[in-house]
Amino acid sequence: MSILDAIIAHKVKEVALRQSEVPLSALGPRSGDVRDFAGALAAPGLQVIAEVKRKSPSMGDIRSDVDPADLARTYARSGAA
Repeated sequence: MSILDAIIAHKVKEVALRQSEVPLSALGPRSGDVRDFAGALAAPGLQVIAEVKRKSPSMGDIRSDVDPADLARTYARSGAA
């Protein structure tokens, strides 16, 4: 089994468990800043889509000490689409 197959198998189980705890129909829109992903990709010029990622399934902790919201604001101030 490849690492990708293992990740997918784990996520399928995790999603099923979470859906059994809280059905998708019970969830509403998330609060906070919602960005237009398609619009960012369609903007003229070169666009960088930045991801805040504290952990990796295959590598474990990347930056566990970082505040994700603060890092996302830094990315946006620095020009990330």
